[in-house]
Parts: sequence; structure tokens; C-alpha cells
Amino acid sequence: MKLQALLVSDFGPKITIKIVESLRDDIYAGKLKSGSEIKDALKKSVLNFLTSKGLKTELQLGFRKPAVIMIVGVNGGGKTTSLGKLANRLKKEGAKILMAAGDTFRAAASDQLEIWAERTGCEIVVAEKEKAKASSVLSQAVKKGKEGGFDIVLCDTSGRLHTNYSLMEELISCKKVISKVVAGAPNEILLVLDGTTGLNMLPQAREFNEVTPCFYFVFF
Repeated sequence: MKLQALLVSDFGPKITIKIVESLRDDIYAGKLKSGSEIKDALKKSVLNFLTSKGLKTELQLGFRKPAVIMIVGVNGGGKTTSLGKLANRLKKEGAKILMAAGDTFRAAASDQLEIWAERTGCEIVVAEKEKAKASSVLSQAVKKGKEGGFDIVLCDTSGRLHTNYSLMEELISCKKVISKVVAGAPNEILLVLDGTTGLNMLPQAREFNEVTPCFYFVFF
């Protein structure tokens, strides 16, 4: 049943076999005797796979202000929500935060981010006109962040399929205009992934990382 559960959850055969073999060895050795012990060991095994690669967990924001963080990902993955939660955390840590509503495609994106700005007490830059270019909004926001003494500018972006190359190219444009305002920016690029999509996350991560190297992965 554990084997089936892992496969149905789209862990993939290689990782599934490694986890099951590890559990089987512990059961044969008498280390795991009850169902609850096996369940706990399974949880630990999965967690070990997620944390054993030595991935960095602290944001690298550099010494120039403002630091700029871009949030990227496919449609409906949770980018705007992730940005709002990140803003809340950084604000509580004492940082002066500016949000940039760079999702100029989705009709309610700016409204959603404005709600997060109100909740967290952060300022926000939105498009001044309809069908504005994302790069224009982000450039304006980073300029305001620089002139207004903000510590961090959080840049939301439109959701895009990793197979849509024209939209993926737009991310490169956004990155270029940001770097023109603040050298070396964006400091971090966060790729938000929907954890329920299973192994489909891998091609997403590869394509996004190729276009705009992503330093962090946020799983929803």
C-alpha cells in the first residue's frame, strides 16, 4: 500500500523504490514494529529526500538597496499569494517593502496584490494604464524603490506556461530593465510550483531556470 501511495502521489519509480527499500530494511531489522512507526518513518524518509541536497534557505539580498526579488511560475501556481506572505514576513522583520504588480495579463491580479499590500501595510506600484507592459511596471517600481529608500522590491509577474516561449522571453526583458535601474538586480528569483502537479514540476523548473535562473523554489 505504501508503494502504491507513493506512486499515485507521483514520486516517480526511482525515489519510491529507494524509500520502500529503506523502510523494508528497517522492518526486517526490527527497528519498525507498528503501523504508526512505519508511517512516521515514511514521513521522515520523504523529508530527508527534500532536505538532503544542502539547498540554501536564506535569501541573498546583497548590499545595494533596494534588493529586488522576482516571483515567477505558471498560471495559478500561487505566485501572488506567495509574494503576499513573503512581504508579511519581511515586513515583520523590519524591512521597508514595496510591491510591484507586474502581472498585467490577469484582470484581478493587481486587485489581489493591492489587498495583500493593505493587509501587510506595504506600498504598491500598479500599471497606470490598461495593457501596460510588465517590464514598464517593474522598472517604475524599482525606480521608486531606489528613490524612496525601500529595502526590498517584490515583483509579481504574469503566469505563463513554460512551453510558451514568447512569454518566457518576456521574463528576460523584465530582468533586463530591472538590472538597468539597480546593478546586479534582481537579487533573487523565486519559482513558485504547484506541488500537486507531481513530476510535471521538473520540466517547468528546467525551462524557467534556463530562461531566468531561479535560486529558490516555493511549493504550494
